[in-house]
Amino acid sequence: MFRRLLKEWFTFSRSERVGILVLAFLMLIFLVAPVVFRYVDNHHSNDYGALRARVDSLVELLPNGADEIQQTKERWYTPAAKSEAKLFVFNPNTLSKDSLVLLGFSPKQADVLLRYRERGGRFRTADDFFKFSIVSSKQQERLSGVVNIPVDTTMRYASQRAAFTPVELNSADTAELRTISGIGAYYAQQIVMLREKLGGFVSAEQLLEIKYFDQEKLTRIQPRIAINENLVQRLRLLPEDELLLRKHPYIGPYAARGIVAYAKRKGSAPTLDELVSNNILTLAQAQKLKPYVERAE
Repeated sequence: MFRRLLKEWFTFSRSERVGILVLAFLMLIFLVAPVVFRYVDNHHSNDYGALRARVDSLVELLPNGADEIQQTKERWYTPAAKSEAKLFVFNPNTLSKDSLVLLGFSPKQADVLLRYRERGGRFRTADDFFKFSIVSSKQQERLSGVVNIPVDTTMRYASQRAAFTPVELNSADTAELRTISGIGAYYAQQIVMLREKLGGFVSAEQLLEIKYFDQEKLTRIQPRIAINENLVQRLRLLPEDELLLRKHPYIGPYAARGIVAYAKRKGSAPTLDELVSNNILTLAQAQKLKPYVERAE
Protein backbone atom coordinates (compact mmCIF):
# COMPACT_ATOMS: atom_id res chain seq x y z
CA MET A 1 0.00 0.00 0.00
CA PHE A 2 2.87 2.39 0.89
CA ARG A 3 4.53 1.80 -2.48
CA ARG A 4 1.26 2.54 -4.25
CA LEU A 5 0.94 5.87 -2.42
CA LEU A 6 4.51 6.84 -3.34
CA LYS A 7 3.83 6.00 -6.96
CA GLU A 8 0.69 8.13 -7.02
CA TRP A 9 2.45 11.15 -5.48
CA PHE A 10 5.71 11.05 -7.48
CA THR A 11 4.47 9.99 -10.89
CA PHE A 12 3.76 12.82 -13.33
CA SER A 13 1.92 12.91 -16.61
CA ARG A 14 3.58 14.08 -19.81
CA SER A 15 2.01 17.55 -19.60
CA GLU A 16 3.07 17.90 -15.96
CA ARG A 17 6.65 17.00 -16.83
CA VAL A 18 6.72 19.62 -19.62
CA GLY A 19 5.31 22.20 -17.22
CA ILE A 20 8.00 21.44 -14.63
CA LEU A 21 10.76 21.76 -17.24
CA VAL A 22 9.41 25.10 -18.48
CA LEU A 23 9.17 26.39 -14.91
CA ALA A 24 12.75 25.32 -14.16
CA PHE A 25 13.96 27.01 -17.34
CA LEU A 26 12.20 30.25 -16.42
CA MET A 27 13.73 30.18 -12.95
CA LEU A 28 17.18 29.68 -14.46
CA ILE A 29 16.71 32.71 -16.73
CA PHE A 30 15.65 34.90 -13.79
CA LEU A 31 18.64 33.78 -11.70
CA VAL A 32 21.31 34.16 -14.41
CA ALA A 33 20.09 37.32 -16.12
CA PRO A 34 20.85 39.82 -13.29
CA VAL A 35 24.41 38.50 -12.92
CA VAL A 36 25.03 38.90 -16.65
CA PHE A 37 23.49 42.38 -16.68
CA ARG A 38 25.63 43.55 -13.78
CA TYR A 39 28.76 42.19 -15.44
CA VAL A 40 28.01 44.11 -18.63
CA ASP A 41 27.18 47.29 -16.70
CA ASN A 42 30.37 47.14 -14.57
CA HIS A 43 32.53 46.84 -17.65
CA HIS A 44 30.89 49.91 -19.21
CA SER A 45 30.08 48.10 -22.40
CA ASN A 46 27.84 49.87 -24.91
CA ASP A 47 27.71 46.89 -27.29
CA TYR A 48 24.46 45.18 -26.36
CA GLY A 49 23.91 43.45 -29.72
CA ALA A 50 25.52 40.07 -29.05
CA LEU A 51 24.11 39.66 -25.58
CA ARG A 52 20.64 40.76 -26.67
CA ALA A 53 20.68 38.30 -29.55
CA ARG A 54 21.59 35.52 -27.12
CA VAL A 55 18.69 36.39 -24.82
CA ASP A 56 16.35 36.52 -27.85
CA SER A 57 17.39 33.02 -28.83
CA LEU A 58 16.73 31.78 -25.30
CA VAL A 59 13.33 33.41 -25.17
CA GLU A 60 12.36 31.81 -28.50
CA LEU A 61 12.81 28.39 -26.87
CA LEU A 62 10.16 29.20 -24.30
CA PRO A 63 6.51 28.43 -24.90
CA ASN A 64 3.96 31.13 -25.60
CA GLY A 65 3.32 33.54 -22.78
CA ALA A 66 6.96 34.73 -22.31
CA ASP A 67 5.92 38.40 -22.43
CA GLU A 68 7.10 39.00 -18.87
CA ILE A 69 10.57 37.69 -19.72
CA GLN A 70 10.66 39.92 -22.78
CA GLN A 71 9.68 43.01 -20.76
CA THR A 72 12.32 42.27 -18.12
CA LYS A 73 14.91 41.86 -20.85
CA GLU A 74 13.99 45.20 -22.37
CA ARG A 75 14.28 46.97 -19.01
CA TRP A 76 17.77 45.58 -18.38
CA TYR A 77 19.20 45.99 -21.88
CA THR A 78 17.93 49.39 -22.92
CA PRO A 79 21.09 51.51 -23.33
CA ALA A 80 19.16 54.65 -22.34
CA ALA A 81 18.85 53.26 -18.82
CA LYS A 82 22.62 53.36 -18.37
CA SER A 83 23.63 56.64 -16.74
CA GLU A 84 26.22 58.73 -18.58
CA ALA A 85 28.38 61.55 -17.27
CA LYS A 86 27.31 65.02 -18.36
CA LEU A 87 29.53 67.94 -19.28
CA PHE A 88 28.72 71.49 -18.21
CA VAL A 89 30.47 74.61 -16.94
CA PHE A 90 30.96 74.44 -13.16
CA ASN A 91 32.67 76.04 -10.16
CA PRO A 92 34.30 73.36 -7.92
CA ASN A 93 34.04 75.73 -4.94
CA THR A 94 30.22 75.67 -4.97
CA LEU A 95 29.15 72.54 -6.85
CA SER A 96 26.83 70.15 -4.97
CA LYS A 97 27.46 66.43 -4.49
CA ASP A 98 24.72 65.45 -6.96
CA SER A 99 26.22 67.71 -9.62
CA LEU A 100 29.70 66.30 -9.03
CA VAL A 101 28.34 62.78 -9.55
CA LEU A 102 26.57 63.99 -12.69
CA LEU A 103 29.95 65.22 -13.97
CA GLY A 104 31.32 61.69 -13.65
CA PHE A 105 32.85 61.64 -10.16
CA SER A 106 31.93 58.79 -7.82
CA PRO A 107 29.99 59.56 -4.61
CA LYS A 108 33.15 58.81 -2.57
CA GLN A 109 35.19 61.24 -4.68
CA ALA A 110 32.50 63.88 -4.22
CA ASP A 111 32.60 63.35 -0.43
CA VAL A 112 36.38 63.92 -0.40
CA LEU A 113 35.98 67.24 -2.22
CA LEU A 114 33.13 68.35 0.06
CA ARG A 115 35.18 67.55 3.19
CA TYR A 116 38.07 69.58 1.73
CA ARG A 117 35.75 72.56 1.27
CA GLU A 118 34.26 72.15 4.77
CA ARG A 119 37.77 72.46 6.23
CA GLY A 120 38.16 75.80 4.45
CA GLY A 121 39.85 74.58 1.27
CA ARG A 122 39.24 76.60 -1.89
CA PHE A 123 40.36 76.39 -5.51
CA ARG A 124 41.56 79.70 -6.94
CA THR A 125 42.28 78.48 -10.47
CA ALA A 126 41.37 75.52 -12.68
CA ASP A 127 44.95 74.23 -12.28
CA ASP A 128 44.43 74.10 -8.50
CA PHE A 129 41.37 71.91 -9.04
CA PHE A 130 43.13 69.60 -11.51
CA LYS A 131 45.94 69.04 -8.98
CA PHE A 132 43.40 67.84 -6.40
CA SER A 133 43.77 64.17 -5.44
CA ILE A 134 40.41 62.95 -6.80
CA VAL A 135 40.93 64.34 -10.32
CA SER A 136 42.55 61.80 -12.63
CA SER A 137 44.45 62.72 -15.80
CA LYS A 138 41.56 61.38 -17.87
CA GLN A 139 39.06 63.55 -15.97
CA GLN A 140 41.36 66.54 -16.30
CA GLU A 141 41.42 66.10 -20.07
CA ARG A 142 37.65 65.70 -20.21
CA LEU A 143 36.85 68.67 -17.93
CA SER A 144 39.42 71.02 -19.42
CA GLY A 145 37.66 74.17 -20.54
CA VAL A 146 34.52 73.80 -18.41
CA VAL A 147 35.97 74.79 -15.00
CA ASN A 148 34.94 78.35 -14.24
CA ILE A 149 36.12 79.89 -10.94
CA PRO A 150 35.04 83.54 -10.63
CA VAL A 151 37.62 85.95 -9.25
CA ASP A 152 36.78 86.85 -5.65
CA THR A 153 37.86 90.49 -5.58
CA THR A 154 37.14 90.80 -1.85
CA MET A 155 39.46 87.94 -0.97
CA ARG A 156 42.00 89.12 -3.54
CA TYR A 157 42.30 92.58 -2.06
CA ALA A 158 42.21 91.21 1.47
CA SER A 159 45.04 88.82 0.59
CA GLN A 160 47.03 91.71 -0.87
CA ARG A 161 46.60 93.69 2.36
CA ALA A 162 47.58 90.63 4.38
CA ALA A 163 50.76 90.26 2.29
CA PHE A 164 51.85 93.75 3.38
CA THR A 165 50.44 93.71 6.92
CA PRO A 166 51.05 90.44 8.82
CA VAL A 167 48.15 89.11 10.87
CA GLU A 168 48.89 88.96 14.59
CA LEU A 169 47.81 85.51 15.82
CA ASN A 170 47.17 86.44 19.46
CA SER A 171 44.66 89.20 18.70
CA ALA A 172 43.13 88.43 15.29
CA ASP A 173 39.53 87.24 15.01
CA THR A 174 38.38 84.60 12.54
CA ALA A 175 37.59 87.19 9.85
CA GLU A 176 41.15 88.56 9.97
CA LEU A 177 42.64 85.08 9.97
CA ARG A 178 40.68 84.18 6.83
CA THR A 179 42.43 86.97 4.92
CA ILE A 180 45.56 84.80 5.03
CA SER A 181 45.82 82.79 1.83
CA GLY A 182 45.26 79.12 2.70
CA ILE A 183 43.31 79.80 5.91
CA GLY A 184 39.60 79.13 5.51
CA ALA A 185 36.73 78.98 7.98
CA TYR A 186 37.84 75.64 9.47
CA TYR A 187 41.45 76.63 10.16
CA ALA A 188 40.50 80.11 11.38
CA GLN A 189 38.19 78.59 13.98
CA GLN A 190 40.75 75.98 15.01
CA ILE A 191 43.46 78.64 15.45
CA VAL A 192 41.22 80.67 17.78
CA MET A 193 40.26 77.56 19.78
CA LEU A 194 43.89 76.47 20.23
CA ARG A 195 44.90 80.03 21.19
CA GLU A 196 42.26 80.07 23.96
CA LYS A 197 43.45 76.73 25.33
CA LEU A 198 47.11 77.75 25.35
CA GLY A 199 46.58 81.30 26.56
CA GLY A 200 48.20 82.57 23.38
CA PHE A 201 50.82 81.53 20.82
CA VAL A 202 54.52 81.86 21.47
CA SER A 203 55.64 80.17 18.24
CA ALA A 204 54.22 79.67 14.75
CA GLU A 205 55.13 75.97 14.99
CA GLN A 206 52.31 75.55 17.50
CA LEU A 207 49.90 75.71 14.55
CA LEU A 208 51.09 72.21 13.64
CA GLU A 209 49.14 70.97 16.67
CA ILE A 210 45.93 71.66 14.70
CA LYS A 211 44.50 68.63 12.94
CA TYR A 212 45.33 68.53 9.19
CA PHE A 213 47.67 71.54 9.53
CA ASP A 214 50.96 70.43 7.98
CA GLN A 215 54.43 71.86 7.53
CA GLU A 216 53.76 72.82 3.92
CA LYS A 217 50.87 75.06 4.94
CA LEU A 218 52.89 76.57 7.77
CA THR A 219 55.77 77.42 5.45
CA ARG A 220 53.37 79.04 3.01
CA ILE A 221 51.64 81.31 5.56
CA GLN A 222 54.58 82.07 7.87
CA PRO A 223 55.61 85.31 6.07
CA ARG A 224 52.05 86.60 6.57
CA ILE A 225 51.69 86.08 10.32
CA ALA A 226 53.16 87.68 13.44
CA ILE A 227 53.11 86.82 17.15
CA ASN A 228 53.04 89.29 20.02
CA GLU A 229 54.18 87.35 23.10
CA ASN A 230 53.17 90.23 25.36
CA LEU A 231 49.57 89.11 24.85
CA VAL A 232 50.23 85.59 26.15
CA GLN A 233 48.49 84.67 29.42
CA ARG A 234 51.11 83.60 31.96
CA LEU A 235 50.65 80.76 34.44
CA ARG A 236 51.41 80.77 38.16
CA LEU A 237 52.31 77.34 39.53
CA LEU A 238 50.24 77.91 42.66
CA PRO A 239 47.28 76.08 44.23
CA GLU A 240 44.88 78.96 43.52
CA ASP A 241 45.55 78.56 39.77
CA GLU A 242 44.88 74.82 39.74
CA LEU A 243 41.89 75.14 37.39
CA LEU A 244 43.99 76.96 34.77
CA LEU A 245 46.75 74.40 35.13
CA ARG A 246 44.35 71.49 34.64
CA LYS A 247 42.95 73.00 31.43
CA HIS A 248 46.29 73.83 29.85
CA PRO A 249 47.05 71.34 26.99
CA TYR A 250 50.72 71.06 28.05
CA ILE A 251 49.87 70.11 31.66
CA GLY A 252 46.59 68.24 32.11
CA PRO A 253 44.73 67.16 35.30
CA TYR A 254 47.27 64.59 36.53
CA ALA A 255 50.33 66.86 36.35
CA ALA A 256 48.28 69.79 37.73
CA ARG A 257 47.55 67.81 40.92
CA GLY A 258 51.25 67.07 41.32
CA ILE A 259 52.21 70.73 40.82
CA VAL A 260 49.64 71.92 43.38
CA ALA A 261 50.71 69.30 45.96
CA TYR A 262 54.39 70.23 45.51
CA ALA A 263 53.61 73.95 45.78
CA LYS A 264 51.71 73.35 49.05
CA ARG A 265 54.63 71.42 50.54
CA LYS A 266 57.12 74.03 49.42
CA GLY A 267 55.00 77.00 50.43
CA SER A 268 55.69 78.82 47.14
CA ALA A 269 55.59 78.30 43.38
CA PRO A 270 58.03 75.58 42.25
CA THR A 271 60.39 75.99 39.33
CA LEU A 272 60.12 73.88 36.23
CA ASP A 273 63.47 72.24 37.05
CA GLU A 274 62.10 71.16 40.43
CA LEU A 275 59.00 69.69 38.80
CA VAL A 276 61.14 67.75 36.32
CA SER A 277 63.47 66.51 39.09
CA ASN A 278 60.49 65.23 41.07
CA ASN A 279 58.98 63.49 37.99
CA ILE A 280 55.91 65.69 38.03
CA LEU A 281 56.65 67.03 34.53
CA THR A 282 58.68 65.55 31.73
CA LEU A 283 61.53 67.53 30.21
CA ALA A 284 59.49 67.97 27.02
CA GLN A 285 56.56 69.41 29.00
CA ALA A 286 58.84 71.79 30.85
CA GLN A 287 60.37 73.08 27.61
CA LYS A 288 56.92 73.73 26.14
CA LEU A 289 55.70 75.43 29.33
CA LYS A 290 58.70 77.68 29.83
CA PRO A 291 57.27 80.67 27.87
CA TYR A 292 53.98 80.38 29.77
CA VAL A 293 55.23 80.25 33.37
CA GLU A 294 55.92 83.45 35.34
CA ARG A 295 58.84 81.98 37.24
CA ALA A 296 60.62 79.75 34.72
CA GLU A 297 64.24 79.17 35.62
